[in-house]
Amino acid sequence: FWDAALENFGLETDVAVTLKSLRRKELIYRLDNSAFEEARQYIFKHALLSDVTYNTLLLRERKNLHKKTAEWLITAAGERKAENAAVIAEHLEKSESFGEAADWYGRAGQQAAASYAHQAAALFYQKALDCHSKISEKDENLQQVVGWLRGLGEAFYSQANFPASIEAYLKMAETAEISGDKINQTKALHLVSASQFESSDFQSALETAEKSVRSGEQAGDSREAQAELSLALYRLGRTHLALCNYAEAISLGEKSIEVAEK
Repeated sequence: FWDAALENFGLETDVAVTLKSLRRKELIYRLDNSAFEEARQYIFKHALLSDVTYNTLLLRERKNLHKKTAEWLITAAGERKAENAAVIAEHLEKSESFGEAADWYGRAGQQAAASYAHQAAALFYQKALDCHSKISEKDENLQQVVGWLRGLGEAFYSQANFPASIEAYLKMAETAEISGDKINQTKALHLVSASQFESSDFQSALETAEKSVRSGEQAGDSREAQAELSLALYRLGRTHLALCNYAEAISLGEKSIEVAEK
């Protein structure tokens, strides 16, 4: 914990004097290096002491202090918000600010994915979805949910956990359909097909790729829509190739290139 965060709580006690007393009693230690330049960082001597101290707080007080800690971290992190997103999200979740927590867990998922920490990315995206499920205005954030489900699917796919990636991508397709987002529905379906293909379930991959192509044909003429249609056609052709349907695979490959070059 940090002295500057404690000062942000608006406590009636003198934070500096209290921390000095606790250090003298060897109940806490000050670290030589702090994660934030303008704040001194401390740790409890024993985790048990930290737990006992925390449990003396009333639930209402805990929620308020977690919220203030998150707010302080957002300010203190400056340009390093992304790398502190998981800690910020955890405090917001404990303060029961579930909408904000979902957003920050989503950011943490992106940060982990960018670092190829796929297991952590999956955990954070799932936490984002769990927090989102606890808010009342769910329909207002469906695009975010689509993004989190895509990130979750990609994290599982990168770990070769294809059953889990299929489940995430199917939920992505369902959410995109509810929001009327044909582009992401098309994307989700060809990602499902890719996971089914990697699972050697070629017949299911074929059927899902066909659905993706049909969705892509209804997605409009924008560059993004045409890009997803091209990928859907490629995925369908790739599956036909695996099933030794060579003429169909060649035809679909040519169509994919044609759409991509428009």
